[in-house]
Amino acid sequence: MKKLIIICKKIILYGFLSLSIAVSGLVLVACMKQKSPTFFPIALLGSKAEPYTYEDIGLTPENQAPEGQKEPSIPLMSDRERTAIKSYVMEMEDMDMMTEGHWKETSREAMRALSEIQYTDDEINNHLNDFLANQVPIPEPPRKTKEEVLRRETAAADRYYNGIKEEFPDLSNEQLIQIRIHLTLALVLIRFQQDYNDPDGLTPEILDMAKNKAVKFRQEINTELVKRGVTSL
Repeated sequence: MKKLIIICKKIILYGFLSLSIAVSGLVLVACMKQKSPTFFPIALLGSKAEPYTYEDIGLTPENQAPEGQKEPSIPLMSDRERTAIKSYVMEMEDMDMMTEGHWKETSREAMRALSEIQYTDDEINNHLNDFLANQVPIPEPPRKTKEEVLRRETAAADRYYNGIKEEFPDLSNEQLIQIRIHLTLALVLIRFQQDYNDPDGLTPEILDMAKNKAVKFRQEINTELVKRGVTSL
């Protein structure tokens, strides 16, 4: 169970972007609907709130079917997933983190954290000595390019998801279902960040990468569940 909790927490982080940063306030600020609409009773950001479809978060019957099948054998979205999204929204609302400004600030801080090249201990000591002795301002750390950040995070995502896949034989059906629920929530968070992003924040390429990796791994979860005979969540 402890391992499952760690996996799910990291999936939420990757839903926003990366395992290397801790991001808070990721939440759906809109409603979702099916082809036969089933709406969440949530209205956020006033008149800006518009319904999201499953396609808006990257889910379609085609890309969520188990390998070798045209249609999914389990629900595209389960009631448990809808409940998880609603619960997360309400918790974030209680913490006053349901604002466009918060999303933009979080995006800027996330991109800064991903781009900065951290000083070594020796460099930190040298900068502190200069500041204390000569009042020389501590310079901002150098930054990686957006392309470098994308390459690093893409490789990190692949390693992470591949590591979970290797653990499939040791995970129960319920644990796999919990992972899928968190992947679904991650996709919702990515979509909202895309809609309310900051120009100086996370790049579209990084957000697209995070979405595509989550969609692909969610499909692998579906394939494993169907292989085990699971048809409902």
